[in-house]
Amino acid sequence: MDRKTLVRRLDKLTSVLVRLHSDRCCTCNKKLDFKHRQCGHYIPRVVQATRWDLQNCNVQCQTCNVEKGGNLKRYAEFMKTEYGLPNKIKYDTIYEVYKMGKLKSLPTETLESLYHERVEAVRKLEQYAEQYIPKEW
Repeated sequence: MDRKTLVRRLDKLTSVLVRLHSDRCCTCNKKLDFKHRQCGHYIPRVVQATRWDLQNCNVQCQTCNVEKGGNLKRYAEFMKTEYGLPNKIKYDTIYEVYKMGKLKSLPTETLESLYHERVEAVRKLEQYAEQYIPKEW
């Protein structure tokens, strides 16, 4: 499988896992139907080192994720509350490294490992979530 296909599949699988995890936007707490939940990232998706990290990815509504650019001030508050101060500091540090342009992509082997972990997790969830996972995946 080529890298582009692998990245696309990881994105889809991670999105399903995140959207199944919660029914509320992490930044405004709005209750959302599955189809209106988005996989929002605290550190932008362009940073592949945290792109599929399930603490970096949380449910967001369209307004917070897209229209408010991630609503990062409230997202930071959520990270502190949900994952604790050390993790928030870890992600803030990663974000600073990203802004300096020093964060690199993950190697293909790491992507493949992540992909296989996600596939196994999704297979376990399929019995509960078949209606949400398109057949073409």
